[in-house]
Amino acid sequence: MALTLLGGLVLVNTGSTMDPKERTWFEGAVVAGGCTGFGLLVVEFLSGASMTVWLRDLVGKPSINAMNPVLLLNSATTVAALYVWPCIWVAWCRRWWLVFAGLLAGLACGAVLFGAVVAGPRVVPAVSAAILVAGVAAAPLIPGWVYTAVGDVGEPGPMSFSGYHRLIIWEATADHIRNRPVLGHGFDTARALYDSSDRRMNYRFRADGTVWWKSHFEPIPLHPHNAVLQIWLELGVIGAAMMLGMLLVIVAAVAVALRDRFDKAFGLGVLGSAVFISSVSYGIWQAWWMGALALLAAFCVGALPPPGGRRPEHAVS
Repeated sequence: MALTLLGGLVLVNTGSTMDPKERTWFEGAVVAGGCTGFGLLVVEFLSGASMTVWLRDLVGKPSINAMNPVLLLNSATTVAALYVWPCIWVAWCRRWWLVFAGLLAGLACGAVLFGAVVAGPRVVPAVSAAILVAGVAAAPLIPGWVYTAVGDVGEPGPMSFSGYHRLIIWEATADHIRNRPVLGHGFDTARALYDSSDRRMNYRFRADGTVWWKSHFEPIPLHPHNAVLQIWLELGVIGAAMMLGMLLVIVAAVAVALRDRFDKAFGLGVLGSAVFISSVSYGIWQAWWMGALALLAAFCVGALPPPGGRRPEHAVS
């Protein structure tokens, strides 16, 4: 954990100390690498993840999901959704409109935040900070509210099978948080709360009595699939406060250090995408995910102008 964090700091520091010549080379490499990676991802989806299967076979890993590239390429798709941001920003600054338009298709939650900041560069950072405070503070209560709202019987509106399963996991997580709200259960203990012997069959029935959803999992399979709830569960309110402080520092740095409204929009857009994905998916301590976020931070620092610095001549004024 410490080595992963140290490596992330080294990457971010490297991104912040590049001279203008290095930044020019870096910007071209970001777009070239991004287009190559996104292209490979498209090829993988069209070919049934053939390269992934081949690479897994080389290292002796089974490919039982070879016929379903969505499962094999889940992590790659997530990383692509984040790394599209520095590629788009370089394309914007260099006026590479065609590249910019193509990469824009990869944005979701972050794109909404980007547009909001462009429209209100002074108001939206403060609103974003308030939403983060409210979201982190209310996180242990939200699963219960949602579970009560959807009830026990019937198809739960627009919620998908996987979405409902996450709700069940989050409700179990909230119960553990209420048991030890101050100090939590200990670092990385989410995976130790249950094992395969705790698996249980769960059902949700339609109004006519037929089964709409079923699962055979332990109440928390490895991690809560929500970074905020995982930190609440493991580190308690103290850890949640530290996480919130880190997020607010990032928001403040974007709002104060970056003067241009598009710079602010880029910074908060990346943060919005990262927070959203972290709130519905991977375990926060997974090394590949922490590494991806650290490298993303370094890419963003390299793509943005230094605080108080001027843009290169090819940038948008």
